[in-house]
Amino acid sequence: IASYGAAGLSGQNPSKVGWTGFRISLAGFLIPFTFVNNPELLLVGGTTLSRIVSTATSFVGVLILAAALQNYFLRPMNLLQRAMMFVGSILLIFPGLTTDIMGVVLAGSVYLWQKASMKEGVAV
Repeated sequence: IASYGAAGLSGQNPSKVGWTGFRISLAGFLIPFTFVNNPELLLVGGTTLSRIVSTATSFVGVLILAAALQNYFLRPMNLLQRAMMFVGSILLIFPGLTTDIMGVVLAGSVYLWQKASMKEGVAV
């Protein structure tokens, strides 16, 4: 309902405004499920190091999820890069060393791919 009001104020298509709002808020919908799967984010159980690692990987995962949903990291992403970032973000958000490593590999490969495809010497 709020998207109709926002669309009216901005003069935009209500469906487009609604989908944009959904993309922006999707990370907020995943956070409660992350707390259930990883109680260390609530500082319950685990060691101090495991709490720090869980918090850091979840934070990076949410940032990567936002990049995937906005279709922009270092530059606009193609569909394969976007899918790799989305899967990598989900792997980083959920706990486990194996999932964290796979998520870092996926997100890191997209970073290197985009960095390599950027033109040298172009100033903004």
